[in-house]
Amino acid sequence: MFNSLNESIENYRIKIEAIEKASKHSRNKINFAILSTRLKRWCKALNTEVCRASYKTIFAVIFTHLRYLPTALKANVHQPSDKQKRVIDVLIARDAVEAVQLEKNQDSLDNLLTLVELDKRLRKQETFITQTVDLTEWRKSLKLPPKAWWWFFPPPVHPQDRFDWFWSGLSVLLFTASLGLLVNIYSRVLTGGPDLFGALAISVQSVLTLLAAKGALTQSGKEGIKQFLENCNLPKHWWQEIKLGLALLAFVFLGTIYLVLPKFAEPYRQHGYQEYQAGRFASAESDYKRALAMNPDDAKTHFYLGLLYEDLQDFKRASTEYKYAIKGGDKTAFNNLARLYILKKDYDNAVFFLKQLQKLPIENKRLEYTMYKNLGWCFLEKNYPTIAKRYLNIAINLADNSPPSAPSLDELRGSAHCLLAQVLNKEQDNTKAEQKQWKYCIQYSSGESPEEAIWLVMAQQRLLELKAFQVK
Repeated sequence: MFNSLNESIENYRIKIEAIEKASKHSRNKINFAILSTRLKRWCKALNTEVCRASYKTIFAVIFTHLRYLPTALKANVHQPSDKQKRVIDVLIARDAVEAVQLEKNQDSLDNLLTLVELDKRLRKQETFITQTVDLTEWRKSLKLPPKAWWWFFPPPVHPQDRFDWFWSGLSVLLFTASLGLLVNIYSRVLTGGPDLFGALAISVQSVLTLLAAKGALTQSGKEGIKQFLENCNLPKHWWQEIKLGLALLAFVFLGTIYLVLPKFAEPYRQHGYQEYQAGRFASAESDYKRALAMNPDDAKTHFYLGLLYEDLQDFKRASTEYKYAIKGGDKTAFNNLARLYILKKDYDNAVFFLKQLQKLPIENKRLEYTMYKNLGWCFLEKNYPTIAKRYLNIAINLADNSPPSAPSLDELRGSAHCLLAQVLNKEQDNTKAEQKQWKYCIQYSSGESPEEAIWLVMAQQRLLELKAFQVK
């Protein structure tokens, strides 16, 4: 213990000068010097052993020395260095100054000015002190009061931690985006009600994203992740990077599900079509809507849903679905939409869509037949019998000359004959040809569509009239 404040301050000065001198050399240089020295000693010992060994045992000697080389190099590297001792000495010297001040009460202006100057010099060595000695462990052992500020220098910032603010912000951004993707996927998968696939998908996504997001966005989650990383003995300067990796993993996982989600629409569309054919329209509609939620641009699903609404006599929603199908490139939707316009007596729009279809390459003979049949129907209703007759004859020729390998048009060909009979009836100049077309109308029409059912009744009545006329 010093008897005066002057003595304690002088000792403090000496210790600061020592630490200032030590701080000029980095710890890495000291470690390198230690490693270099030990490597030289190892090489010298190896040379001595090799020289003494016979030619038969020389390789065994070299192998033994190589085996213990890592241990030799590591030895004493982590022992307290001279710099560490100098750091502790200056801090203890500062403790001594504080103790003398409290005990002797020998403060003077000169002493105080000197002490303030020395403290400034000590603070300038803050980085060197914290890099050389782990003050946290010393504080735990010595149980120092907070007023001993020289023991409470903040720990050094690891070079890896310089961008932690950026990694943290990026992690929050990725977790927020992941939650947005999760909500989007959740709403799309569960459209039409939950099922097994939807439940499994949402469970996996929810567990991954919510656990990760909780860690990034809530205090309790941050504490939980901190405890987990500490238990894993992971270096603290890598924590933010690890959190960023978790955020990126969650985002990539959910982003992949979002991108491949349209592929899961196909089974729902197929099952919906099976339900539609079985007459279970409510179930089919649910499957179609679920398929569209996963793949909103699927033209075929829009077309199937349009067929369903058409069967339900909901022509407004059927028209909407056909328009979506047309935008997706479904050619058949042109024809079906035109037919709905004909039924609404909007012949101009019907002709417009049929003409648009006519400009496209058509490989399907059934579609080509119905296109010309509907064009003939439009011009019949618009009272252009000559144009109507031309299109209807094209349709009839397609049905008559369809190759055997192509799908049969027999169930469709009756409608063109019915319409041609009506054209001939308006012309009233060839009752024999008209009678022939009415007979074909009855022969080939299935009567499944509402218009064909009406045309069959017209055919029967007209044939009776023609027969009565011939009798007279």
